[in-house]
Amino acid sequence: MLLTDLISEVQRKIGRNIILFQQFEGLLKHVLTFREIDGHISELQDIIEFKKASISKQTMGQLVGQFTENKNQNESIRSADDHVEPHISFKFWIDDEDFYLNKKESLSKLVQERNKLVHHLLLELDLKSIDSCERISKRLDIQCRNLFLLIPINKS
Repeated sequence: MLLTDLISEVQRKIGRNIILFQQFEGLLKHVLTFREIDGHISELQDIIEFKKASISKQTMGQLVGQFTENKNQNESIRSADDHVEPHISFKFWIDDEDFYLNKKESLSKLVQERNKLVHHLLLELDLKSIDSCERISKRLDIQCRNLFLLIPINKS
């Protein structure tokens, strides 16, 4: 394979992996925005917009930290003080300790993999070397496979 072809292939794989990480980050942001809602009907849009804005600038590590934060899940959401306007309270969490610990570890690995790609892997890439391009190409394929192991996705 020619060096120019290898470079194109490595660039394609870098893009593929970055897109996968970005898609997952978008899912995390969505879940974090909607996993706990509490307010009067007239406030909901503002509550959602505020949550989206506060989450939008956070790093993948911060998002995973919030997602896996082990708050007291038995604590109740505040109840409405008045009954003039409809009030909604919704809270979602996972109450299976083994599942929780497994996901926490998987998501931590996901952040590590993302950081390897963005901060470290590309520093090792020498676009003038066939060996370097081949080595990085293989590592990007392994990283992609690991992503799908960490985040099982129904491919049907």
